[in-house]
Amino acid sequence: MMRIVLTTLASSAAAQDLFLAVKPLEPAVNVSASCSDDPPDSRYSCSQQKAWGKCSASFMKGHCCSSCFSCIGCGGSPSPPFPPRPPSPPPFPPRPPSPSCSDTPPDSRYSCSQQKTWGKCSASFMKGHCCSTCFGCQAGCGGSPSPPSPSPPPSPPSPPSPPWPAGSNLPGGIEAYANKNQRCGIEGVDKTRKSMQDKIRSACGGCSGGELAVVMAMAMLESDKMDHSDTSKGTSSGKSNFSPWNMNADFLQVLGCDIHCAQRLGQTSGSFDISGALRYVLEGIRGTNPTLGGICDFFHFHRYGSTGWKSGKGKGCGYESGSDCKGCSSYAAAIADGAKQILDKHELGTDGYRVCEKVAHVR
Repeated sequence: MMRIVLTTLASSAAAQDLFLAVKPLEPAVNVSASCSDDPPDSRYSCSQQKAWGKCSASFMKGHCCSSCFSCIGCGGSPSPPFPPRPPSPPPFPPRPPSPSCSDTPPDSRYSCSQQKTWGKCSASFMKGHCCSTCFGCQAGCGGSPSPPSPSPPPSPPSPPSPPWPAGSNLPGGIEAYANKNQRCGIEGVDKTRKSMQDKIRSACGGCSGGELAVVMAMAMLESDKMDHSDTSKGTSSGKSNFSPWNMNADFLQVLGCDIHCAQRLGQTSGSFDISGALRYVLEGIRGTNPTLGGICDFFHFHRYGSTGWKSGKGKGCGYESGSDCKGCSSYAAAIADGAKQILDKHELGTDGYRVCEKVAHVR
């Protein structure tokens, strides 16, 4: 009987323990609860944010509660609103009008805009000039101009010539005649030669790059410093030479420049009329005078006078005659080669160098 009672008690205790071990059920979640479903901005919907996997992003807290968080917690509280933007500062006072001043260039040859383009605003001769273009009307205008002296002040240095003109071909196709047979090297920088090159470049404002190269090569062949003519034949005969290009009076006569006109072109750097002489050189290079002919006819005349011109007219730069045009082809080849070197390396025609080409003198 005692065994039965004990067994019954044990069974009851076990049943009680079993009852205590079972955890009561929590109340069911109301999955059908409704809440707001506001996206973080007006550009993309909550469905798009969820499709792109952005529900866990920090900017989604407090947004898309239904689509992303099933109305539970809503990803945390939304970020507090930004504090109101402080009022804008008062507007800046209106800018005073730009000062006005004179804009007078240092001379009448070049404008203030040209001086500025060539980087000459800081040059000493620009002080007191081009106040607006170069110095923005600042006080002093780059420094006060020098006070007048009892005697007239020296003229300011000439501004640089314009940059080398465009054009990569030699006129008349003469590069086809160029060869290195007459080369005698490159002579170093010389101040007198550079001065002449500056003057020629300034006068050759309408030249192409190839024309200017030929002009320089011809002057370099005539004298080492490009500063004098051959004066051995006087000043009044048809064979008298004038200008840095050593043009003789017979040649100039063909172009309508008589002996008095030729004499005005000068025989030394101090008397040269470079612009006037260059007109006739370019007429020969460009072949614009029907009486003279093309550039090769011009070269023959320049090399061997009227005899060479008449003998080789229309026969090209390679024409050669031992009796009537000796050395004519060599002269044309030398000019073409010198011009080609200058065209390839512009500083040879701007910085005072000399491209040396040697052609034997026969007349």
